[in-house]
Amino acid sequence: MTYILSNIITRFYRSYLPLAKQMHYKAKVFSFY
Repeated sequence: MTYILSNIITRFYRSYLPLAKQMHYKAKVFSFY
């Protein structure tokens, strides 16, 4: 149970982190202009 839960969290984290970085970068660019 714990292994499956950690696996789901890791998969979600790996797919979410690049998206969050991209959105953060876009927010930086938009706030700069």
